[in-house]
Amino acid sequence: MGDTTGVIADPAILSAAVQELGDLQAYLDTAQSFLGQPFIWEQWNVVIMPYNYPMGSMENPLITFVSPTILSNIKPVPGYTSQQSYTLVHAACHQWFGNVVGTNNWEDFWVNEGFAVMCERRVTDQIYGYNFALTEALIGNTSMVTAIEQIGWDNTFSSIHPVLGSEFTMYPADSISDVSFEKGFQMLAYLETLIGYELMEDFMTYFLYNNWLTQVDQYTVRTNFLQFLEQMYAPFDDSAGVNAVLAAMDWDAWIFNVGPDPTGTLNFTNPYAQPAIDLANAYIANNGSGSSPNNYAAYFDWSSNQRQAFLDTLMGQTPGLMNVAIMQQIDNDLSITISKDPEVKWRWFSTGLYLGYSAVETPASTWVGQMGRNKYIFPIYAALLDNSATYGLTTFNAWWAENGYLYTSSTNLRLKTMQMNA
Repeated sequence: MGDTTGVIADPAILSAAVQELGDLQAYLDTAQSFLGQPFIWEQWNVVIMPYNYPMGSMENPLITFVSPTILSNIKPVPGYTSQQSYTLVHAACHQWFGNVVGTNNWEDFWVNEGFAVMCERRVTDQIYGYNFALTEALIGNTSMVTAIEQIGWDNTFSSIHPVLGSEFTMYPADSISDVSFEKGFQMLAYLETLIGYELMEDFMTYFLYNNWLTQVDQYTVRTNFLQFLEQMYAPFDDSAGVNAVLAAMDWDAWIFNVGPDPTGTLNFTNPYAQPAIDLANAYIANNGSGSSPNNYAAYFDWSSNQRQAFLDTLMGQTPGLMNVAIMQQIDNDLSITISKDPEVKWRWFSTGLYLGYSAVETPASTWVGQMGRNKYIFPIYAALLDNSATYGLTTFNAWWAENGYLYTSSTNLRLKTMQMNA
């Protein structure tokens, strides 16, 4: 496919994979260009795994394993290929952050993921545009807040320093959520507000160069940032600038406090996502009265990211202002129930099941029997439990009994935990 990229897949889906993953080389080259550090693994191949693969992707040097759900044939923006560009760009960035410089302990897992997400959004900024990358951050922030609410505000797993206990009395894998990814990214994004866009890229390069082929922790990041500031500011006789930045950065609050951005200053709203947010609010305001917002047809020209922002806004009003009549009106206008985009499907199906919108029941049941990606199936099963009046544990058990053979042991273990806690 490219000078240093390739795809490995079952022959039945190989041509579709090659077509949809055609930007792999661009992702890798863009990351290498702005990071200013070599790609040392010589080759990066993406392997399309069986449909029960539970992860979106799992990166390794030379090979990244990915779920076939990325092959949805939904373009992110006109002229580009993969709808799930964030998954593949993120995996490309792990060729440096994670595979060249990686964390040395599970409690600092955010070092791998925060830097990889920052790199990912730099790449999508350069390829798809700044507001596209901001929309990714907006969607990521919503996912992070949802994860915190599910984990609990009094749980250290809702911080980027999950306390695992002596001898790992808690399983490290249980601490992995969007918090590590998104709050880790947001901490770096806050540093960017203090030093600027270009210097943040320089710091990422500096961090890689200083720690090449080593393992690090949060204190390495802190020390490197201080050293970087002193080298970047002091030569220009701006020692006051160093102290001003350091005074504005509360490392402990970012790392150890539970919850989102402790400064409350980050804002990822942007002109690219705003029309999607406005349309969602217009549907909510109409309250399923039978009238459609004037600009509803714009949805059909939107990227997957914009559609996700639209649905996240609706989900943010569930429970609350959202109801079945609104979902019916949206479906009449936009036919979301038959969408092929998995990022749209899991949001729409889980919301519909929660509210008791019967139109999504059969397609949701069918879909969770066709793939095993945790990100998509867990919210749907959780929605069954949340709507005990319509579905509850009886439907949960029936769907799981029908589909459990497809899922991996780790997925079934998580479903068992959900069942026991119901």
